[in-house]
Amino acid sequence: LVGFGGGASYHMNIIGDMESGLPSNISNIDPSTIAIGTSLSGLVYLPDITKGINIHATVVMALAKEEAFNMNATFGVSFYSGGGIDKIYFKGTARFMDDLDFSSAPIFIEGGKPDVATEVCAFIYISYEFGSKKFYGNFNVSINVADILKGQGEAEALIQPGYWFINVGTPQSPVFVSFTIPKLNITIAKVAFYFDIGKSIPPFPGLPSNVASLTGIGNIVANEALRRTGNGFASGMRFDISTGDINFLIFYAKLDLGVGFDLMIQDYGNAICVNNNGEQLGINGWYASGQLWAYIHGEVGIKVRLWGKKRHFEILSLSVAAALHSKF
Repeated sequence: LVGFGGGASYHMNIIGDMESGLPSNISNIDPSTIAIGTSLSGLVYLPDITKGINIHATVVMALAKEEAFNMNATFGVSFYSGGGIDKIYFKGTARFMDDLDFSSAPIFIEGGKPDVATEVCAFIYISYEFGSKKFYGNFNVSINVADILKGQGEAEALIQPGYWFINVGTPQSPVFVSFTIPKLNITIAKVAFYFDIGKSIPPFPGLPSNVASLTGIGNIVANEALRRTGNGFASGMRFDISTGDINFLIFYAKLDLGVGFDLMIQDYGNAICVNNNGEQLGINGWYASGQLWAYIHGEVGIKVRLWGKKRHFEILSLSVAAALHSKF
C-alpha cells in the first residue's frame, strides 16, 4: 500500500466525484480557511438523517518494484440501516509493466473492457456480502503492445452457500492472445483457451463453423442440456495460423490452418443409459464429452486492378477438415 485517502460519514449526503484519484501532493492548508462541509478532495457533505454510516477510500497499491504491477482502486464499506456491515467492495484499474500514476482515477466499468493508456491493464472487482455470505470477483485484462501483440480475457468467480463457480474465459468468449501485422491488418497467429469449474458451467461448444461445414458434424451434446445438472468442469484451447496474402507478380497465395480441443465433464445426476441396460451414465452420473478438430485451407489466384479496384480471381482452392468426438 503506497497511497490512501478517504473518510467516513454518518447521516451525511456526499456530493461530488467519489471516483477521483489521490492528489499528487498535498500542501499545508489552514483549517480555518476550509468551509464547513467541504473537504480537501472537493467532496461536499450535507446533513441527511436518512443516510447511515459510509466509509469510502481511494487506495494506491504496488509491488516492491512498482513498474511490475500497480493499481488505483476504490475501497468501500456499506452498513445496514440498523447497524452491522452489509458489504465490502474493492474495485479499480491495474497496470502491468508501467509507471505508477499516483493521481490516476480508480476506473472500473462493469461489463466493459479496459481502455487505459498502457500496454497491459485490467479492471478488478472484489466484493463480499455478509448477509448472503457471497463472495464475487471479476478480473478483465486487456493487452495491446504496439498493435502487434493483442489479447483480451475475463475471469469471474462467485462463491456462496450452495452455489459456486470459477470461469477463466468461456467456450463462447475465451481468453485469447494474437500476433498481428498492423499495416497489413493480418493476424498471423492466435491462441484462445478457457477453463471453467463449478456449478452452471457454460454449454459445450460446437465445432468451428468452417470445420462443421466441411465435416457435417454437429454439436454432440446439443440435445442434452435438459438432462445435465450443470455441475462439472470444462476446458478447451485452439490455435490458428494465417499467412495472409503472399504476393508474387500478379499471383497470390494464402494458407490458413488451425487445431483445437474441448473437454467437458458434467454431472447428469440419476440419468440412465437405455442402451446400457438402464445403468447410470458414466461414473456415478459423471459423464465426459470431448472433441478434437483440425482444418487447413489453401488458396492460389491472381490479383489484378480492374476499373480502379483490386480484384482477386481464385485459380485453385483446397480445404480439408477432420473432427473426432468422444463420450464416455
